[in-house]
Amino acid sequence: EQLLLRGRQTLAPNSPIRALTARLERSLQKLALTDTSFPANPDHPARRLLNVLDEFTIGTDDRGKFLDSALADKLAAHVEHICAMADTDPQVFTRVLAELEGELIAVRRARRARVERAQEALAARDCIRTARMQVDETLARRLAGRRVPRVIFDLLDGGLRHVFVLSIMRGRATSPDWGAGLALLDKIVECCDPTGNDGALNTALNAPAVMIEVERAL
Repeated sequence: EQLLLRGRQTLAPNSPIRALTARLERSLQKLALTDTSFPANPDHPARRLLNVLDEFTIGTDDRGKFLDSALADKLAAHVEHICAMADTDPQVFTRVLAELEGELIAVRRARRARVERAQEALAARDCIRTARMQVDETLARRLAGRRVPRVIFDLLDGGLRHVFVLSIMRGRATSPDWGAGLALLDKIVECCDPTGNDGALNTALNAPAVMIEVERAL
């Protein structure tokens, strides 16, 4: 009983692992009466089974619920099998332990994949944040001190800034293509300058067409 209590202290109140170990309590108490090596022996199959069962918490979410309902059903079936057979066949602990250890390998692999995906997502967010900052700084330097028509900001907010960010993320910030894209932006600003000879272009500018040209340049 003390062994079960110590194990439950680390589990959430609504943890399905807690419910499974509670279901095993009667069978384990009977085992302790007939097998003097349990629970003192840490290598006893029943003791190891409890430890392995506890490791399945890696397959649960922050609230203690299993991420895979099929896994929850499978563990429940194993526990019910032990409860049904333990009184007449103490070797059931050894057999179920072997099955749980095999299934735990898949659960560990799935958890490792989740962690890797989370790490990749964080890295991607950091990459996007860095690229946006680089684009914003580049545009600020590029447009500083110039009369920038409203249509340019509309282009940037409408997708042009995103095109530049994607270019940074593709590692093209130091390539001739990146420079060509910025040069094209300069040309657009000059064409839209109302004080220039081509001021009429300010009203005739086709924003989607401009973005297509910039995408081609990048």
